[in-house]
Amino acid sequence: KDLSLEHAIEKTRFFDLIAGRVGQEVDTKEFNLGKALEPLKDVYDYVVIDTSPNMNWETKMALDAADEIILVSNPDYFSISNLMTLIGKIKKEEKVGEEKQNTHHPHSS
Repeated sequence: KDLSLEHAIEKTRFFDLIAGRVGQEVDTKEFNLGKALEPLKDVYDYVVIDTSPNMNWETKMALDAADEIILVSNPDYFSISNLMTLIGKIKKEEKVGEEKQNTHHPHSS
């Protein structure tokens, strides 16, 4: 199965976009968003990935593919509280990823 994103790009007057949910088209165990975006790095200055505000597999996949993260929130108590929870989960995922990387590529002494 072709896991590239080039075929899904829709050109508009002001920007290009890939619409829809990736999970409906591919097996999540096979798909790596970061690898799928790699060929597009020479074509685009920025790639914006919009995800749901909860920590599901799509959000985790987007976080793994991201170089930078922008979190948007309403300035009310519950939104800020949920934002802080999400930041904690992101940091936890980042730490797990670093530990996995260090296990696969230990530093030489």
